[in-house]
Amino acid sequence: MHQVMLLSVLISVNKAVQNIKNYFKNNFHHTVTILLVAFLILKIPDIFKMYQKHGEILPAGQVVLLSGQVESVPTTAKKQVLVFWATWCGPCSVELGRIQNLVDKNKIDKNSILAISIGESRETVQNHVTQKKYTFPVAIDTDGALASLYEVNGTPTVFLVDENKNIQWMTVGMSPSLELRLKNFLGSN
Repeated sequence: MHQVMLLSVLISVNKAVQNIKNYFKNNFHHTVTILLVAFLILKIPDIFKMYQKHGEILPAGQVVLLSGQVESVPTTAKKQVLVFWATWCGPCSVELGRIQNLVDKNKIDKNSILAISIGESRETVQNHVTQKKYTFPVAIDTDGALASLYEVNGTPTVFLVDENKNIQWMTVGMSPSLELRLKNFLGSN
């Protein structure tokens, strides 16, 4: 008796799994389209915010470099790339790796970059930087005050800041145009 009931349950579960598979197989494009539209609707405010920031003056703040030195941000009289990131952030590792690659190939000056880790300890950040072999300056925003001041709401967030402290471009997340933008922006440094 129990074997018949168990067999019946297994057949029902198998049919349910097949129905789910068939639904996604037959409606895959619709499901992906709905998810993509929902994602874009949620991201539209962030996209507008990025474009609205273009030309704004970035307020002054301070961070602590891994060396312990306090650094004013943004610096004056030179173009600077600020990258807000975290050691646990996979896309951050990709973007910082792309930046390091440009530095290694002498396409950009490493001192034009300031990678600012948000909310992490010096030891955690130093271990990560050593492991990844980053040669550009790295700072820590331990309490997230600078990230809050700059309205950073995701990592990585990249700001291209001109010598007048104006935001020339910013992005949140991975950017396919990052390398090109960095080379063009810092090319006349």
